[in-house]
Amino acid sequence: MRLKLLRWIIFYFVFNLSLVTAKSNHFGIGFGGNYFRKTDRVGFKVYKGDRYLPGKYCLDNDGFSYQLGVVYYLNERFSIMFKYRTPRKCEYHYPSAPTPDVWGPNTYWTRTEASSWITSFRVHFKDFLFFKPYVGFGLDFFKVKAGIREGHIRQTGEILYIYPEDGYRYIGSKNVTGLMIPLGVTVPILERVLIDFGLNYTFMKIKDWGTKDDRADNQNLSGFYIYLNLVILAF
Repeated sequence: MRLKLLRWIIFYFVFNLSLVTAKSNHFGIGFGGNYFRKTDRVGFKVYKGDRYLPGKYCLDNDGFSYQLGVVYYLNERFSIMFKYRTPRKCEYHYPSAPTPDVWGPNTYWTRTEASSWITSFRVHFKDFLFFKPYVGFGLDFFKVKAGIREGHIRQTGEILYIYPEDGYRYIGSKNVTGLMIPLGVTVPILERVLIDFGLNYTFMKIKDWGTKDDRADNQNLSGFYIYLNLVILAF
């Protein structure tokens, strides 16, 4: 059943791509912003199945970044998009232990920087009122850098200590590729200017951080991006 469905999808896209004509193609430059909402919420994560050991690091968090890219409209029905998301910088703290009543560090402070190169193929539907909906699929070539420090916060909120005091301990960076499902609309505002508004969900996981500190392994970095672009058609 799955094989038949996959064959049908491939046939559908190949057949429709054969209908592409050079009369209606357009090339555009787009820029705007996006807000990321992470599916896996920041908080205490079990490390090696033992709740009495220090928890896992939580890499990346919600945040805003800018984006710049190009889009090529093959015809009125299909487009290909390439985009760069500028680094999203986040600083946050969360429990490193299941309870604050522990000896030693009970809190992690994390600083991350995440950026992406993304590409997607989009199928545009017929105009509905004043906008044109689309759906598609694509890839997210993601890079995250992370630094960690740890300390102890008492139940009163008083910070007993933080280590290192003068900054973060850099634990490395990781390149990950994820599957992206975009869904959005385009709204023409001038003859060669349109607004591209939508959201996409990215499926992304880190299995092996690749360093000696395996508390960064097995990370779920999936989440929603809400984006708004202004697209200017060059031709």
